[in-house]
Amino acid sequence: MPKSWSFHLSWSGACWQLKLRSGLCCRCAALLPMELIMRYFVWVISWRSGCRVSAGQQKMLRRNGEWRWLPQLAPQLPVPVSVPIFCGVAAEEYPWNWSICPWLPGKHPQAGQSSHPQGLTSDLAGFFQALHRQPAPAEAPAAGRGGPVRLRDEDVREVIQELGARVNGRAVLRAWDAVMESPDWSGPPVWIHGDPLGGNLLTQAGRLSAVIDFGGLGVGDPAADFLGAWQLFTPFQRRSYRQLSGVDEATWQRARGWALSVALFALPYYWDTAPSIRERSQQMIAQVLLD
Repeated sequence: MPKSWSFHLSWSGACWQLKLRSGLCCRCAALLPMELIMRYFVWVISWRSGCRVSAGQQKMLRRNGEWRWLPQLAPQLPVPVSVPIFCGVAAEEYPWNWSICPWLPGKHPQAGQSSHPQGLTSDLAGFFQALHRQPAPAEAPAAGRGGPVRLRDEDVREVIQELGARVNGRAVLRAWDAVMESPDWSGPPVWIHGDPLGGNLLTQAGRLSAVIDFGGLGVGDPAADFLGAWQLFTPFQRRSYRQLSGVDEATWQRARGWALSVALFALPYYWDTAPSIRERSQQMIAQVLLD
């Protein structure tokens, strides 16, 4: 497990600096104002010196899964993952836990734009098969998205009502009702990433080259690890991805529910502040409804 480091955060215009107890300094310029950055639940800052800083408001208590267990899982996975090299704990200057991870090269995959979609579906299926078959000890933390997706039922119905005409409410409710008919996961808890969207995947030449941001790493129902299928793939590619993954119908329906709920929850939160996230969420809902 990486050591924890205290840090000093200084803010001057569009530049901030982290000073670790070891004497290491990292500087990142031309960032958004800190008060805007801190509006997001999870943020990742990258810069050319070869480091990545990630922090999470909601993940503060869960990041120990990434710190303790990811170094043990990483050698068993088929592509590199963002194993932390420094771990920072919440302090007065910044109230959330955070990590510094090595820079991993690659580009984030975009919906329908992969130069090798068959390769990407195969690579992603292979990655999660490898992750899910790793032994999960009794002391492993519960994943944030490892519980029953049906626990989101009340919140999903509320957000559909809140969104009003911004979504096709009837179609979305039909899709969600179908998810609610699926049985819960009855197998043993498995290791899951929990947030396998394009922003947490890296590709080179259209093939999966790395998986990053394991702040939600834990054990539970594997369904959430397939939610990215509705962001990244066409219906035909999704069918291939499911077949390669060996996912049963109930798990696939729960994964569909995770995709739908994640996209729905993002809409009101990012509607005015992040148009790109809003558009990706709308496209994700549209893909869910195609199935």
